[in-house]
Amino acid sequence: MLHGAVPPLLFLDLGRRAVAERAPCGSWRNQHEADLVASMVTSLAKMAEQIGEDEVVRDCCVLTPYVAQQECLRAGLRHCPNAVVSTVDAFQGREAEVVIFS
Repeated sequence: MLHGAVPPLLFLDLGRRAVAERAPCGSWRNQHEADLVASMVTSLAKMAEQIGEDEVVRDCCVLTPYVAQQECLRAGLRHCPNAVVSTVDAFQGREAEVVIFS
């Protein structure tokens, strides 16, 4: 998939901008990271469409261990209805061709 257009494994260091905060529910979230992930998914979808592999977005999942981060991610990806955003434990037992961990 994506024929080598993106590396199979990629880590991004957000540096000092990666400030996590505790949500009122007690879970953790990082809005800057959620915005970056939404941008990555959008870019990935455009790249996949350009090379004729637009099914990539249908098989893309964004995983997070935190419910509050899941809410931030869903809000940022509301324009991408096919992108799955899930907590790690809720996604357990399933697969996706492209996985982004936040």
